[in-house]
Amino acid sequence: MQNQLLENLFAYKKTTALLAAFQLGLFRQIKEHGYLNKGMYHQLGWNERYAELLCIYLAREGYLVEAAGGWQMNKDF
Repeated sequence: MQNQLLENLFAYKKTTALLAAFQLGLFRQIKEHGYLNKGMYHQLGWNERYAELLCIYLAREGYLVEAAGGWQMNKDF
């Protein structure tokens, strides 16, 4: 029971992060520009801290990689 609850919580967290990334257009920005960096957060009107935390989480989940001071999509994604 406890393991199932933890699995559900982690699945919810991952789903919420992916939904936020899609709603922000994070993956679209990376696709259009080849990367995403802190300067772009300001141009897009995103909160730098929250956008960076989202990118860090997505990198830990294997969706993004950090490269040259910015973020790119993982080649396997």
